[in-house]
Amino acid sequence: MKNSPCHETGPTAPPTPFGAIEVVRDHAKLTLPGPIKTLKKIVCGLRSFELTVLKPNLVLLRYIYADGPSSQACLCYSVNADAGTIFASEQNLATLALWTKDLTGRERKLCERPARLIVPPPVSAAMDFDSAPDQPDEPAAGGNEDESEVVFIKNDGPAITASNYWDSAFNRAGIFVVTASARTLRVMVPDSLQPLLPEMFQGVRWIQCEALPLAEWSDDRACTLWTFEDFSATPLVIALSRPAFVNAIPRHGDEFNISFWIRRDGQPLCYGALPGHWVTKPVLSPLRPVG
Repeated sequence: MKNSPCHETGPTAPPTPFGAIEVVRDHAKLTLPGPIKTLKKIVCGLRSFELTVLKPNLVLLRYIYADGPSSQACLCYSVNADAGTIFASEQNLATLALWTKDLTGRERKLCERPARLIVPPPVSAAMDFDSAPDQPDEPAAGGNEDESEVVFIKNDGPAITASNYWDSAFNRAGIFVVTASARTLRVMVPDSLQPLLPEMFQGVRWIQCEALPLAEWSDDRACTLWTFEDFSATPLVIALSRPAFVNAIPRHGDEFNISFWIRRDGQPLCYGALPGHWVTKPVLSPLRPVG
């Protein structure tokens, strides 16, 4: 029997992080754009969903596949107004259905799977990484006398609700800034590197974060390597040094979400998120040249 494409390549990541989930009573519906053939790869092996509430109108949707938690894709979606009441009452969802539209505009149901709703505790009770407390408003980078070089971030649990990062020298210089809140690493992406985001998510299952021991971190060399695991021979790898990190560093063996934030219409917007795993090593893995 011929294997289906999804068994050859593994589940395909959802095509776009921008969309809206409709919630009615205890059922949810999400319509995805894209060719039917590609979308069928998304549902192949899909076991269930988890929806983590970031704000009353924003959820982090986790796609959980049958081959375990290492093959999860997370993306952010807005939700309809009626969902706010459901989320506030922590009423659990029964199912979430994925739909699409064919070339004639008719709706087609791709699948329906069990869905679990997760409502995090209030910000005041949220646990951050042990090395730094969660704060609703935090100075995130800089330290120069010039206040324009200090980045401020306003948090709502794992979400960023406001920041001047995209008006700062860090954005203009193309520097990522990584900040932690509610056991989530949030990566603020400079405008110049936003075209890289589709590659960062295409086929990626999780991010493996290698780090030197904290005592060996410095400003002038790579202290962490983030490998975007897509099971190819040449995965995307990003090297980050100490200035990129703000308030908290995970510990060896920690697992967490990593969300990526961009600016849209002057406001922070979560492009998407992936599971992360932190490993401390005495020496970082060597980077292999391409070609």
